[in-house]
Amino acid sequence: MAAEINELLEHVKLSKVHGVAHDRGSFLLSRLANYYPQRLLSCSFLAVAYRAPGQSMNIDAVNVLTKEKLGYELYGYWKLFEREDASQIVKDHIESFLSILYPEDSSIWREHLAPIGALESFAKSGKVTKRGSYISDEEMATHRNIMKDEYGPAMNWYRCAMQNLNLKDEREAKPDPKIEVPVLMIVAKEDPLSNAMAITAMRENIANLKVVEVECGYWVQVEKEEEVNTALEEFFRSAG
Repeated sequence: MAAEINELLEHVKLSKVHGVAHDRGSFLLSRLANYYPQRLLSCSFLAVAYRAPGQSMNIDAVNVLTKEKLGYELYGYWKLFEREDASQIVKDHIESFLSILYPEDSSIWREHLAPIGALESFAKSGKVTKRGSYISDEEMATHRNIMKDEYGPAMNWYRCAMQNLNLKDEREAKPDPKIEVPVLMIVAKEDPLSNAMAITAMRENIANLKVVEVECGYWVQVEKEEEVNTALEEFFRSAG
């Protein structure tokens, strides 16, 4: 996928760009920076941190550790997404799923999303929480028109990570984990899924790291659109 981004940039004759990513896109931007560093003027990671290549993902160990540190598993919902029946569960309870995906109060993720079994229980119960004001009816309609209530392909991101399907390629290619261009990490301070350890780990491979904290939940780019865009604009200018 990083190679495809590189080809697209070549096709439209853009030699260098500022890379910006959120959610699973942060993993793709990480690999674009590893495999095609010459394409980037800077990297900006929103809510989800840079992940160095060649590292095994043990989600069970992470959940045990975060349960000890935070009182709840951070990635319990990944365990649902890995299952073959996950997409059907979501489709059968789509209103509950979409309401918890974009909640008005992101703190409910600590109870109804992050812990193991919580998302499945919430969806199957038919509960619906108030949708965040940052997502309009029109935007939700567009989302559903794009996704068609079929989340199986999107869940492949999680399955790929949990099954370490990229690990062999990364260890054979041995891309440089260090990022030489300036990097911005925008932290969503009210995000229950925020991984402070991952953000701290970024400093091992990034010499020029700027961290900006925003008072909002996970969907930082829409919850605090103007604040995030201002931070990005200032960062792009300083990064050249």
